[in-house]
Amino acid sequence: MPWVLSGRSESAVREYAGKLRAHLGATADPQNVACTLAASRPFEYRAAIVAEDTGKLLEGLAGVADGRTPVTRAAFSPIAYLFTSRAADPTSTVDLLSARYPVFAETAADLRSRVDDDVFVLELALVRLFGHWGVRPDVVLGKSVGALAAAYVAGVLSLADACTLVTAYRGGIFDKVLETVTLRPPVLPIVIGGDVTSPEFWASHMASPPRLFGSIFSLADDGVSTFAEVGADGVLSELGQDCVPAAEFAPLVRGGQEYRSVVTTLAWLHERGVSVDWPAFFGECEPVELPPRPWRQPIAASAPEGPLRLDAPTRQVRLHDRLIAVTRKEFDLLRLLTSRRGCVVPRKEIMLEVWGDEHDLGRTLDTHVNSLRRKLGSSGWIVTVRGVGFRLGQA
Repeated sequence: MPWVLSGRSESAVREYAGKLRAHLGATADPQNVACTLAASRPFEYRAAIVAEDTGKLLEGLAGVADGRTPVTRAAFSPIAYLFTSRAADPTSTVDLLSARYPVFAETAADLRSRVDDDVFVLELALVRLFGHWGVRPDVVLGKSVGALAAAYVAGVLSLADACTLVTAYRGGIFDKVLETVTLRPPVLPIVIGGDVTSPEFWASHMASPPRLFGSIFSLADDGVSTFAEVGADGVLSELGQDCVPAAEFAPLVRGGQEYRSVVTTLAWLHERGVSVDWPAFFGECEPVELPPRPWRQPIAASAPEGPLRLDAPTRQVRLHDRLIAVTRKEFDLLRLLTSRRGCVVPRKEIMLEVWGDEHDLGRTLDTHVNSLRRKLGSSGWIVTVRGVGFRLGQA
């Protein structure tokens, strides 16, 4: 069961974890708590606790509150799916996940009726399962059978053609069958080092040693920092983490711990900033009352020492009768900071509330606030960001 927490800062997440632990008792329904937490709007700083019962989940909250459990800042990176070519016991993993997740079971059963390769079945059923939970890749790559799975996900191959090529590859007649399938332009980026609409490329690619890490390095250089391995071994994830330490890698499932690892990876993706359809994951549940989350994130802003006068028609700003050149956005921000009358500015705290994309808005506010600080001098204002549209109020 995943309990996901978020806040506008690391300290806000840790503070809330402490409040939540104090609020919840040992008899709290873990599913309803999890569903209620996941329904809250996710902020930039995130932590996730995955455990089987309420007691373990409460221990996890204590770990977040006292600093033992990390709080991460969402990367909001594109997500790359790495399709592997092997798994230690794919048949067992497919059977176990089929017993737990109907969406997975339906997909796996259909694929097994088409192809005798449980690595391929596992990979496409995992894509379907995580897609049901709202997780979809921005780019795909793979090797051998994994490259064919990636080609299907990218739209290069139909499912029938992909299954035909997997069977031909296992039977050693891949080249002969290539001319019978249709290779389409990808609808999703696929990075495997060549023209994926060319039969000659596929013949060469499938016969050559895998060179997957060149593609991983290329994607990392382009800003991709979230890599999910579509398979059950985690080998690519371990190697990738060693080779590209600035990125993060994880398999969608691990053999031998199938149920927990699927949920853990889903929570990890959420922490990374990937959008997750939690209602699809939890199904029906009953919301519970939880303490409100701390939301204030102070941004130091400049305030003038003395009278500041704004002239709206001309957008002129005068400080002690000295004309200050400001941009239109800076003028609009000053109007918000100075009260609705827009006349003399006393020293005080204000609260600026906003609703929308806080990441972009916070960066914009920082830019304009720092510019105003340089132009006006002093530092008597505290601005608190909260969401889009603006509202001025007393802090």
